[in-house]
Amino acid sequence: MRMVKIYLNGIAYNQFGHDVFLTQLNLKTLLALFEVDSNVQRELDLQKKIEIRTFILDNLECGRDFQFTPFIFCARKQIQKDEQGYYITEGSKLFISDGQHRTLGMEDALTMLKTSLNSAIFTKNEEKMIQLREWIKYLENYKLTMQIYLDLDVKQSRQLFSDLNTERREAHPGQLLQYDHRDAYSLLTRKL
Repeated sequence: MRMVKIYLNGIAYNQFGHDVFLTQLNLKTLLALFEVDSNVQRELDLQKKIEIRTFILDNLECGRDFQFTPFIFCARKQIQKDEQGYYITEGSKLFISDGQHRTLGMEDALTMLKTSLNSAIFTKNEEKMIQLREWIKYLENYKLTMQIYLDLDVKQSRQLFSDLNTERREAHPGQLLQYDHRDAYSLLTRKL
C-alpha cells in the first residue's frame, strides 16, 4: 500500500529549543487532521464554543470578515521532512494545544450551515441555497495560521498548554468597547 504524503507550505524555525513549523491550512483540511488529547486539554466549555459559533455566523450574515490568532498544535513527530519539504502522512493527527474552542466553534458553524442548506434544498429556497453554499465554501476554505511544535512529547505538550493558559490575559474593556461590533452597547457608546 502506497503512503500518501500531504506537503505543507510554510517555514520552520527553532523556538525555545524546539522545532516549530509555521503554516496555514484551510478549515476543511484542519478538521481532517486535528485531534483533542484529553490528557493535555481541559474539558470543552460548551458555552465558549457556542459563543464562537455565533460570532462566526453573525459575521457571515453581516458580510464581515473575522480573524483569529494563530492556532498552536503539537505534531508529536508526525510531520516529517524530505527533499521536497515538510509533509504529513494520511492518517496522522495534529494535537491541538491552543484553539480547541475556536476549531470546534468553526466546525459547529459549518455543521449548522450544512443543516440549513439541507432545509433550504427541501423547501426549494433557491436564494437561501445560493447564500448558504457561498458561506459553506468560504468557511471550508478559511485559512488558519498554525504554529506547530514538531517534536514535543505528551509531557511537554501538557507544559505548553499550561504555559499558554496561565499567562493569558483578556482584552482590556476599553479595547472591546472600541472594536467589538457585535455588542449593541459598544456600538451606541462609540456613536456618542
